[in-house]
Amino acid sequence: MGTQIKIIGSGSKGNCYLLETSTETLMLEAGMPLKDVRAQMDFGKSLAGVLVSHQHGDHAGHLAEVSTLGAAIYTNSAVRSIMPDDVQRCIHVMDVEATCAVGGFKVVPFELKHDVECYGFLIWHEELGKLLFVTDTTSCDYNFNGLSHIMIEANYDDAILMKNVEDDIVPVSVAERVRRSHMELTDTKLFLEGVDGSNLKDVILIHLSGKNSRREAFCEAVRRIVGVPVYAAEAGKTLLFLK
Repeated sequence: MGTQIKIIGSGSKGNCYLLETSTETLMLEAGMPLKDVRAQMDFGKSLAGVLVSHQHGDHAGHLAEVSTLGAAIYTNSAVRSIMPDDVQRCIHVMDVEATCAVGGFKVVPFELKHDVECYGFLIWHEELGKLLFVTDTTSCDYNFNGLSHIMIEANYDDAILMKNVEDDIVPVSVAERVRRSHMELTDTKLFLEGVDGSNLKDVILIHLSGKNSRREAFCEAVRRIVGVPVYAAEAGKTLLFLK
């Protein structure tokens, strides 16, 4: 079996992904209950480590539970500062744009534009190639070459969001925060238009809003740009990364 991603959760209710190679697993985010994570884990593979992008509960809310799995946790200083002492001892604070070895994975964190300190991750593994992970940001100003796979936020469509405000489905204050802290579909497309796609195999859209997005329409809009298979992350789904 090739490298795959198990989606434990993706969205405001909780985020967690298990990136599996033939021998090891890298956990991305710790925003889902440990029981849900354990139900999907392959315990025949070693847990190389846990990457956490930022401190919000839907990404780090279950980090104390996850720390009991015994794997090292890699994140930023803001996440570490809010954790209990016993969890802090498991945490490695990453330096922005510096390569960090996490088992057989090589990880480079970079800064995103959220309302708290937030990291994206460039992840390399010999079985995977280069995977770009971008969540909870209004934009991404970095350029990347030779990407094999992309997991990127496409949180909302502004037209849908504004219609939901007009219909009193979404409060104005919530809409304003969404616009200040998450990536709109147009911005996701603009970023992908500038990506070197010569080695790109697939794209996974993550952290889609339940109210302010349309899965199939988002996937089709992005597919027209990248020309490779595009999937929307859904809890309980396992996706095999294309070679």
